[in-house]
Amino acid sequence: MNGEGEMPGVLEAFHKQHPNKPILGTEITHTLQTRGVYATKTAYRTRDFPAPWEEGVTWASFQNKIFPIPDLTEKELFESRSKFYQSSYDNAIVRIGVRDQHKRTEALPYFIGTFRWTGFDYLGEATIQPARTANFGILDLCGFPKDHYYLYQSLWSNKPMIHILPHWTHTGKNGVIIPVVVYTNAEAAELFLNGRSLGKKVMGSDKQLVWLVPYQPGKLEAIATTNNKTVATTLMNTADKPAAIELLTDKKQVSANYKDVIHVEVNITDTQGTLVPEADNLVQFSIEGPGKIIGVENGDITDFSPMKASQRKAFNGKCLVMIQATNQPGKIRLKAVSDQLVPKEMEIISAPVKGQAYLHKK
Repeated sequence: MNGEGEMPGVLEAFHKQHPNKPILGTEITHTLQTRGVYATKTAYRTRDFPAPWEEGVTWASFQNKIFPIPDLTEKELFESRSKFYQSSYDNAIVRIGVRDQHKRTEALPYFIGTFRWTGFDYLGEATIQPARTANFGILDLCGFPKDHYYLYQSLWSNKPMIHILPHWTHTGKNGVIIPVVVYTNAEAAELFLNGRSLGKKVMGSDKQLVWLVPYQPGKLEAIATTNNKTVATTLMNTADKPAAIELLTDKKQVSANYKDVIHVEVNITDTQGTLVPEADNLVQFSIEGPGKIIGVENGDITDFSPMKASQRKAFNGKCLVMIQATNQPGKIRLKAVSDQLVPKEMEIISAPVKGQAYLHKK
């Protein structure tokens, strides 16, 4: 089954006609998220941001083909920055959300599983123009996780985990009730704001835990428990103004083979090292030594800046720079600078390849 398998009753009707055939979902489910963007009102593509091929399809004729998701608040809490961005709560869908689809897979023994659309954001098939793509992935164009990444962990992984959303930097919203969602594979979780317990909740059939929290800057912490024992914790702090650049790399050493590539995650932080979740500073990169910059990205589907460049604006606090090793050993030094931010440098070793001859320059 492709996308039509997301519609209510379709799998059940097929199974009734073909009781001995298992069913596999080949594009199920279609959900959309923009990393770091949140909306408390549910969005349905056909109603709220229709694709070109949905022209002429009315919401009245389509709404019986979806699994509706309740709004988190009566009125929208967060102002949308762009019609191209979709909410990172599990509430921006084509026909069905991740949690409802998972429950469906669990409930139907003849439904053996699905390939969701998609794992990664990809260039092309932008449903609204001008944009580079639609936000179908659970990883953005940089490979940075969106919140659905952690929802899937809570559904599939045996390793204890817990995740909070949204971020906890909401300037001007003191006292405003914000839905805080926790994903965990533990039996229960307790939420704390600035050290004060907001209550413990037991995971149920909804596959998420929700607290309605009056916003107050500070520390938001969640503790997951199984058999009343702590198995995982997570916390987030309210960020101050952008102050510095943080560089995180997936490799400390590469081979001088013209093939190895280093992915460097670039974070905009405050003075305490907390990610500033809406920072959009322009970061410039330079390289010394046997390496070269082969690409930059930030995950913003509306940003058409060249990917073959030595600079990139952060999107929701992050961007990416990719460095390729040359065929010479030595130390690769990356420097990242941005106006009014403390610059950052890092060093990666490019190691000789055994049996390969090198021309050493004086």
